[in-house]
Amino acid sequence: MNIRRVVLGAAMSLIFVVGCGGGGTGTGASPAGATPAAGADAVEVTIADFAFTPAEATAAVGGAVHWTNNDSAPHSVSWADEEPESNDLDNGDDYERTFDAAGTYEYACGIHPTMTGSVTVTQ
Repeated sequence: MNIRRVVLGAAMSLIFVVGCGGGGTGTGASPAGATPAAGADAVEVTIADFAFTPAEATAAVGGAVHWTNNDSAPHSVSWADEEPESNDLDNGDDYERTFDAAGTYEYACGIHPTMTGSVTVTQ
């Protein structure tokens, strides 16, 4: 594990604790970096121009969010909670996470930590 990801993890943990007031603790339905086909009801997030769009996504409990990298640079999805970081996603690669509890889940690109986003999971 490189120092950039260790520092990012510590910073994201602090942001999560201070900014989220103990949000949810979802678990991914697929292992980090897995690239299943997007579910019919998955919320879509596009990675392009060094940004997550939309930066603030909303999903229901039991729902999934699906990220697709349409950028020329590799990116990842690094979580403030205990969920493992995705593998590095090259152009055309995707990643999906299913959420089993309501809350707000903060994330950032593990490679470019100024790229941030969140998923709000509702009942």
